[in-house]
Amino acid sequence: MSHWSRRSFLVNTSAALGTLPLSKARALAEALDTTPRSAGELVLWYDKPAQQWVDALPIGNGRLGAMVYGGGEDGAPRSEVLQLNEDTLWSGQPRDGNNLNAKNYLDAIRRAVLEEQNYHLADDLCKKMQGLFAEAYQPLGNLRLRFAHDTPVADYRRELDLDAACARTYYRAGDVKFEREVFVSASAQALVFRATASKPGQLNCTISLDSFLQKSVKAVSGRRLLLTGKAAAHVAGAGHPGSEKPIHYSDEAGAGMYFASILDVQTDVRTGGGNSAIASDAAHGDSIVIDNATTVTIVLTAATGYRGFQYKPDTPLDAIVSQATHQLDLAAADNFETLRSRHLEDHRKLFRRVALRLGTDASGQTSA
Repeated sequence: MSHWSRRSFLVNTSAALGTLPLSKARALAEALDTTPRSAGELVLWYDKPAQQWVDALPIGNGRLGAMVYGGGEDGAPRSEVLQLNEDTLWSGQPRDGNNLNAKNYLDAIRRAVLEEQNYHLADDLCKKMQGLFAEAYQPLGNLRLRFAHDTPVADYRRELDLDAACARTYYRAGDVKFEREVFVSASAQALVFRATASKPGQLNCTISLDSFLQKSVKAVSGRRLLLTGKAAAHVAGAGHPGSEKPIHYSDEAGAGMYFASILDVQTDVRTGGGNSAIASDAAHGDSIVIDNATTVTIVLTAATGYRGFQYKPDTPLDAIVSQATHQLDLAAADNFETLRSRHLEDHRKLFRRVALRLGTDASGQTSA
């Protein structure tokens, strides 16, 4: 049986409409308002950075995603945090987590409840019936940027443009305006980030990668950083066996999958250029330092050792790094404008298929 993703289902369902008789297809097209929305109509915006995960803005392509803070975790606009996810990165491996000894506690639990009314004992006995906790979805890591400005930040705004599937951050430092834009392309299978300054040579920043999981970060070249790691062999839930020490790591291949994420950094020489150099930071791993740039573009890809829900995720790390690097090479071969144009075309092909308008009130405003 062929594998259908959510995306392929939507694309093929839309294509099937083309088989309708012309009159019915025209009537359906006229019933849908697929014209571009007015500026700001489908934009969520805020006047301060997110300080916790639930306030960050989500972007993604169904596989690779990020929560965009629009600032540092301390709320500082001069920083940027993108918390990264890859949808196949889980702890553990396929195995039977059933507790075959569970039935032996059933009579004792019944006596504790029905005869002794000792509910605390019954609760403790119920825990002995539990099997292994289901494995846990794991966070891939964090892409961090620290920008250097000599003057205070003003006129701050961050937004999520639903029609473009882009998150943007704007602010001013002195007489220089700064903009950050990020999206995750389905066609390129990559996260794309760009920071720009309104005056040449005003972008100075440090770029780094880290992760909450077991990991290693190293500079591959003057333009690339590579994050590799391994997910936990098991994550135990509260009340389940092993919950007193919930995170278990293993060196065994497949007992927790390997993963990799790699990024490429480019500065735009047409708008003032800049210099990039590797800076070793013993506390946080290697980083890339950008000096006197006007535009900085980052392209990031990721891969994991996942081979299917029924298979042990024991893909070697070298193969995973090779997969992520190959995808990055393909994506980074295009400039930002090309990547963005293809992303918008791909996203809007689905997003603009349907619009729901509920009319207007007496003042002419769209009704809620």
